[in-house]
Amino acid sequence: GAGARRTSRTAVHVGAMRVLVRNLAGEELELKMPDGSTALDAKQRIAKQWPSYPVECLQLLGGTAPLADAQPLDSLGAGGGGAVLTAVVSLERLKRGVTADSPEAARSAALEAFAEFAPPADDGAAVALAAACLEARESGVRRAATKAMVRLSQRGHAGTFEAVVASLACRDPVVRVAGALTLQLLVPRGDDAMAAAMARLLNDTDAEVRRIALHVLTRAFDRGDKRVVAMAVAHLQEPAHMRTCGLCELLWTTPQEALELFETGHALILDSRDEEAFEAGRILYALSLPGHTLEQLRRLQGAPAFQAVQDDASKTAIVYSDTGSDRSRCHWVAQTLRESPRVQPFRVLRLVGGLDLWRQQGLPV
Repeated sequence: GAGARRTSRTAVHVGAMRVLVRNLAGEELELKMPDGSTALDAKQRIAKQWPSYPVECLQLLGGTAPLADAQPLDSLGAGGGGAVLTAVVSLERLKRGVTADSPEAARSAALEAFAEFAPPADDGAAVALAAACLEARESGVRRAATKAMVRLSQRGHAGTFEAVVASLACRDPVVRVAGALTLQLLVPRGDDAMAAAMARLLNDTDAEVRRIALHVLTRAFDRGDKRVVAMAVAHLQEPAHMRTCGLCELLWTTPQEALELFETGHALILDSRDEEAFEAGRILYALSLPGHTLEQLRRLQGAPAFQAVQDDASKTAIVYSDTGSDRSRCHWVAQTLRESPRVQPFRVLRLVGGLDLWRQQGLPV
C-alpha cells in the first residue's frame, strides 16, 4: 500500500534451521543454518551476502537483545518457525575495526563500511578518521581511505576536500600520493583548486609524487588547458633533477590559441605529415617537417623547418598531424625537437585535434 517499504529477499539454503535476517533498510536475507550454528556463523554468512556489513562490525539482535558471537541460534527458542534477527552495524565497532591493529583486509572493510553508515552530522569525526587512514602503512588501507573520502563527500560530510588537501602537506610522500589520487575523485574536471594543488606537487622533492601529479593533470584537465601548460612550462625551467618524467605530455595548445600565437608573430606551425599530404592540404602558412617514417625522423634535424625552430628562440613551435593522437607522428617530431640542445623543451607544443579539428573549426587552410 501507500508508504509501504519495498523489501528484497535473498535465499541461501544450506541446512536445517531457518533464519530470517532483516536490516534497517528493509532488506531481508533468508538463511538455512546447520544444527549447532552460532550467531557468529550467521554473521559470516550475512557478510558474504551483504559486503557492506563486515563481520567485525556487525551486531545481531534477537528482538531487542544483542546476541553474543558464541550464542547458539537454536537457543532463541523459535521452534519450527525459525528465528528472526535484525542486523545492524555498530559505529563504535566500526571505529575499533578501523583503528585496531587488525589485518589489512579487516581494516579496509571496516573503513569502507564506516563511510557508508557514519551520519553526516558528526562534526567531522568520520572525515578525520578516514583522512588519518590515508597515512596508513598498508596500501590496501590507503586505497580504502580514498574510497571512504569519496563516499563521505557523496553522503554530505563536510570537510572532505579540506582534509585531503591537508594530506598533500604530509611529510610522508606515500600520503601525498594517496591524497593526490583522492583529490581527483572529489572535485569536478578542470577545478581551480585541483590545479593549484597539482602545481605544488609538480615541485615536490619526491619523484613519485611528481609523477602522480602529472598522472592527475593528464586525466583531470583538458588538453591545452592554459593553467596546465603554464605549470609544465614553469616546471621545465627547474633543474633537470627536479623535472617530472613525461612532463612534456602536458604541452598542448588549442587551434584558436595556435592561430592567435601565429597571427601575433609568436609561433611557427609545423606539419608532421608526409609531403604528399602536406601538398594536398595544410594549415595556412605551415612549414613541412615530416616525421612519418624512421628515415624522415633521421633526416629531421637537417630540414629547413627544424633549423627555423632552432634559429628563432622567441617563437613557439606548434606541431600537428591529422588527429593529434597520443602516438601520432607529431609526437615523434615534437620529441625530436625537444631533444635538440638549441630548443627549450617548453617551446614545443602539439596541436589538440590536429588538422581535423582545425578544419572543423573553420580556421584558415
